[in-house]
Amino acid sequence: MVSALSGSNACVGRMRRRVEQAEQNNHTVHDSRGFQRRAFSLVPPPLQGELPADVTPPPFYVYADAPAYETGALMRCVPRWAEDDQAAEVAMLLLLWEHPARVHEPEAARLFVVPALPYVSYIAGTCEGSTHEERMARLAAAVASSPWFRRRSGRDHLLVSNTFRFAAFRPLKRLLANATVGWFEQPSAAPAASVLHSYARRTWRCTVVVPYLENPYCTAGEIAGNAAGAAATTATAAAGGGAGAGAGAGLAATAVALTSASPSASRSSVRLGEITSRSGVFFQGSWSAAQWVRGRFVELQGLEGVHVSDVPRGAPPASSGVDASKLGTARAFHQHAWCLVPKGDTSSSGRLFSALACGCVPLLISAKLPPHLPYRRIARYEQWLPALHEEAFKEAPRQVLTTALVGLTPRWAELHNRMERARTELLYRAPGSRVATNLLREWQQSCA
Repeated sequence: MVSALSGSNACVGRMRRRVEQAEQNNHTVHDSRGFQRRAFSLVPPPLQGELPADVTPPPFYVYADAPAYETGALMRCVPRWAEDDQAAEVAMLLLLWEHPARVHEPEAARLFVVPALPYVSYIAGTCEGSTHEERMARLAAAVASSPWFRRRSGRDHLLVSNTFRFAAFRPLKRLLANATVGWFEQPSAAPAASVLHSYARRTWRCTVVVPYLENPYCTAGEIAGNAAGAAATTATAAAGGGAGAGAGAGLAATAVALTSASPSASRSSVRLGEITSRSGVFFQGSWSAAQWVRGRFVELQGLEGVHVSDVPRGAPPASSGVDASKLGTARAFHQHAWCLVPKGDTSSSGRLFSALACGCVPLLISAKLPPHLPYRRIARYEQWLPALHEEAFKEAPRQVLTTALVGLTPRWAELHNRMERARTELLYRAPGSRVATNLLREWQQSCA
C-alpha cells in the first residue's frame, strides 16, 4: 500500500512539473480561482485599422493678432515647464507654429488653433499682474469675437492641453462647447461613471488623444535644436512674417524658454550613445497612486535585476534614497532594458513616453489603457508594446513578471527596434517629430 502511494505521489509530482513547464513555455500563470492566464501579450491592434494614408493635415491658422495670445509672460513665470509631462500644450504649439500646413491668412484655413496654454497658466497662478482666470477670460473673449469663430460656432477650432485639472479649463468652457481638444485620454472610451471623463464629454465636442510630454533629459541633444529652429521661425513672424507681433513675440519667448530649460552637456545630460548595454527592470514613483497595482511592487523587491523604488508624492527628489530628479530618472531609464509602466491616477501614464524617449522597452500594467493610447492607428503599438496581465499581476506579481521576462527577453532587440521607429510619431522632441502632423490628421479623420 505504501509503495502504491509513493508511486502515485511520484506520478502526481511528475505531472505537476510537466504542467509547470508547460505554463512556462506558454508564458501562462494560474490565478487564485484556478483560471489560466497569459502573463503578458502585446496590446491589441485598433479595431478601425490604420489611419488611411490619404488623410492629410488640413491648412490651419494659429490665432496671433491680439495681445491676449501672448505667451512670453507665462514662460517667464514657469521657466521649468519643460520638465512637466502635462505641459505638452507648449511643445505642441511650437511644432504647430513651424508646421508646413500653417497658413498666414485665416481665409485659407480649414482649422483654427487657439494658442491657449491653460495648464501652464493655471500652475503659474498670478503672473506679472494677472491671474489664470483673467488671462483665459481675455483669450476666450478675443477668440469669441473673431468672425472665424462665429462662422461655425467654433466647430473648426482646436485647443491642446493634456492636463486632468478641471480648473484649468473652467474659464474656457463657453469657448470649447463646440470645439476639439487635444487631451491625454479619450472620454468616449471611459466608463460613464468617471467624473473626469464625464466633465470632458460635457465641456467639448470632440477629443484627439495626444502624447504626454516626454522627459527632456532623454533627448538632450534634440530639444535644443528643435527650440532653436522654432525661435528663428517665431522671430521672423514677430518681425512681420504673417503673424501678429504679440503672438509672434510670445512664441519666440516660448522657444527661448524651451532652449534654456533644456539639458545641456554642462548639466550632465544623458545621451543614448553613452549607454553601451542595458539590463534589468526599473520603476521609481509613488506607490500610493493606483495602489492596488503599484502597492504590489514591494513584492518585486529582491528579485535579481529588478530595481523598484517608492518615491512618495511631494517628497524631495533625494529623500527616498534614490535620485528621483528628472535627470536621475532619465539615467535610470537609459540603464535598464525594461521599464514598468503601471497606471497612474487614471488609466494612462506619462511614464510610457519617457521610457520610449530613453529607449527602455515599457512593460504596461494597465488593462484599460489601449483605447486611450495617442495616435493608436498610426504608432503601431501592437508591434512593440507588451502588457502584463493586470489582474494576474495583482495576485502574483513576482510570478507574472518573471514568466513574462522568460518570454520577452529573447525578443528585446526586436521590440526595441520597432519601438524606436515609433519615436517620431509620439515624441515632441524627436528629430523630424510628426506629433503635430498626427494631431492634424486625426482631427481631419475624426473631428472635422
